[in-house]
Amino acid sequence: DTSPSTDATGAGESLRARIMAQAEQQQAQVETKAAAEAQAAAEKKAAEAAAKAAEEAEEKAAAAKKKAEEEAAKKAEAERLAKLAKQFTLPTSSYTISSTFNQAGSLWASGHHTGLDFAAPTGTLLKAVHSGTITSAGWDG
Repeated sequence: DTSPSTDATGAGESLRARIMAQAEQQQAQVETKAAAEAQAAAEKKAAEAAAKAAEEAEEKAAAAKKKAEEEAAKKAEAERLAKLAKQFTLPTSSYTISSTFNQAGSLWASGHHTGLDFAAPTGTLLKAVHSGTITSAGWDG
């Protein structure tokens, strides 16, 4: 029995089923797209975090390298100065300091003494302190 009401009911039911299927398909597409966007956002966030961690590690390594280089340079300079200090010697034995550097007085043209005077007995051997130069040796007083 194919009455018009049965055909109308069947056509309406068929239309409703197609609309429901289309709605479910669209909902599934929206959910798939949202899941893909969420996954992409999570991957982007993880990549940014990894990049930031790598940058921080690189900066930390560079800072450690710089610190090690500075410490090595400081140690080398200290060793160089210690070696130089060992090379300094007294210019003579048996002496008395009679005038000091920058000592004020009218005896010097500049108004200040520009050296260091060692008073020693006549004939005492002299040598320059490190790489200095003896500019005057004799009786000046």
